Amino acid sequence: MPEQYRIPKQKVMAAITFPSSPARHLNIYLSERAERHIGYERPSDLLNSDKSFLPATETDGNVVILNRSLIRTVEVEAKYEFDPDQINGNGSGTSFDMEATSADIEVALSDDSVIHGTISFTLPGSQRRVQDFMNLPEPFLVLRRKDHAILVNKAQIQKISIV
Repeated sequence: MPEQYRIPKQKVMAAITFPSSPARHLNIYLSERAERHIGYERPSDLLNSDKSFLPATETDGNVVILNRSLIRTVEVEAKYEFDPDQINGNGSGTSFDMEATSADIEVALSDDSVIHGTISFTLPGSQRRVQDFMNLPEPFLVLRRKDHAILVNKAQIQKISIV
């Protein structure tokens, strides 16, 4: 394909899990420009899009097409999901007229595995509870754990505990 028709993408190594399967290390591809906010595309933009199938490559270069609804978790380096100055950890931008809420949580998945991390979000004052954040329509929850971002398919969540 001629170079002029290529869409520039950034290759990002991700540990991706599916129900009842160990993590697979695959490369996902993020656009240099996001569709719904200023800046680069984040893994949460890709996973929370309306696309049912997502391309990836295996470490040997083979192309695979992933069914987004069957993905359980995606783990990437935090730098691909969070802007260093970003207040908002949910990938939806920053609103300086609203106060950010953060919570350390424990997420129990449908297979009884548990993930610990921190969520951060900005919502209007009457909707600052974790419950309100979890009821947003995006299918993937973004957790921060040290220098990694873990995106969790909400359909795979049994329960969330605030710790």
